[in-house]
Amino acid sequence: GRVNPLIGSAGVSAVPMAARVSQKVGAETDSSNFLLMHAMGPNVAGVIGSAVAAGVFISLFGDVAALESHAAIADIVGTVEPGIKTAIAQVAGVAESLR
Repeated sequence: GRVNPLIGSAGVSAVPMAARVSQKVGAETDSSNFLLMHAMGPNVAGVIGSAVAAGVFISLFGDVAALESHAAIADIVGTVEPGIKTAIAQVAGVAESLR
């Protein structure tokens, strides 16, 4: 079947404005187009995708306030530049002293 390309433009997590823009542009081209509900599907999917991506990042890198977690995963993620663990430990020490 045919798919209106305006539906794809709504696939960002700017709810509900991206869907409204798709509806408005579609109605300007053809007044019989009613795309709002069709555009809300990818619009909400963009929100869900953003939440999933955020969850993956948080699970990989941990809480950004706890800088120790970054040093702990550095060996797993890839090679570490010389001195980076020392620098992270120093920053973590300064952050801890400020609490």
